[in-house]
Order: sequence, then C-alpha cells, then structure tokens
Amino acid sequence: MSKFHGAAKRVNYARFNAIGDTLTGIVVAIEETTVPDIIDGRVVGPKIDVKTGHPQTQIDIAVQNEGDAYPTVVHARTMVSAALAAELDRIKASDLHVGDHLTLTYVSDEEDGSDYPAKVYKADIKPGK
Repeated sequence: MSKFHGAAKRVNYARFNAIGDTLTGIVVAIEETTVPDIIDGRVVGPKIDVKTGHPQTQIDIAVQNEGDAYPTVVHARTMVSAALAAELDRIKASDLHVGDHLTLTYVSDEEDGSDYPAKVYKADIKPGK
C-alpha cells in the first residue's frame, strides 16, 4: 500500500442556507482546528488573534448520518456553540462526546437590525451508550 492511501479524508461541510435546514447523526469526531485566513479566495495561513498573537482556533464536529458515505463537519462557532451549550445545560450534561446523537437546526435569524444577522440554531443531544 502506498503512502497516499488514506491520506485525504473525504468530508462534507454543513451548510445551513434556509431556516429549517437540519444536520443530524452520530458524532464521530470533535477536533480543535485552526481557522484559515482567506484572502482573495485563497488560504494564506492561519488567522491570527490580534490581541494574543496566537492562531485562532475553532471546534469542528464531524457527524455521520446513516446512509451517508462521508461525515458532515459543522464548525462550532459562536451561534452553534451557544445552541450546544444551551442544550447541554438543559440535559445536564458536561460536554458533547463522540457517540452522542446530535441534531442541529437553523431556526431563525437574530433580531439585531443588521443587514447580515447571525443565524440562530437549536441543538438536540441524545447521549451515546
């Protein structure tokens, strides 16, 4: 077997374009990754936090839905993280874990009066066995 076998993992990235769009499945990976800095459509390196000088990171959650060939990755940024935290508080769980069943739904836009309001999500977590 060559060194290229298994070198690239195929994944889909979650896109929540319309209210009601939902991602559901079993959490197969939770990873902290660096946020890419993109200029003119090209990745030029990691995005750097101007206050600390360190690369910015985010949590990526890979969810595998039965019947899908590849997992779907959702970037747990501000509004997704808020939905996950609210659901973890509701079910009195300490954290999201590999093996948990996650449903994440885009439910509305934030009412802040801006031209580009943040998306509001609702999470449903069922702890794995």
